Amino acid sequence: MDDLPHLLDRLRAERRADPGAAHCWQDHLQRLAHDLRRVALARPEAFATLATAPAAAPGLRPPLGDVDWVEEVLVVLVDGGFDDAAAVAAYRAFVTCVLGHLLLEASLHAGGPDSPAFPGVPGDPAARGGRPVLDRLGASLAEDHDADEFDDALEAVLARMEALRAEH
Repeated sequence: MDDLPHLLDRLRAERRADPGAAHCWQDHLQRLAHDLRRVALARPEAFATLATAPAAAPGLRPPLGDVDWVEEVLVVLVDGGFDDAAAVAAYRAFVTCVLGHLLLEASLHAGGPDSPAFPGVPGDPAARGGRPVLDRLGASLAEDHDADEFDDALEAVLARMEALRAEH
């Protein structure tokens, strides 16, 4: 895990160095979320540990225990027209959505590509214990739609954040 914080720092530096990245706050946060997803999928065990580490500063809900990431997101929001209260609410919504999804997705990938995401589903009726709805929907639950679901959730939280910005 020692190299993971450095990888995250490098991703942040790449976003700052890319002159094409100076778009709107939505573009910046989409890039940030997708950068974090790449890290989470590449290093799921380390990502889960890092994402749940205690905050570097009391009272923060940080992405990855790092106050620099908190500052980056807050600066992007304030520069994007959020007042202080809306920036805090938007930050919390963004972090909860992105890290929540990525922690769940990383936990499914932690065992490697050959490990079943849902042991016992859909093929083992005994593991389901005669649960008729799970019997019927088990195969659908086992399908991998993580990338689309991540994009859908990200779009929804960005729309909610825009509504917060417009309210204030």
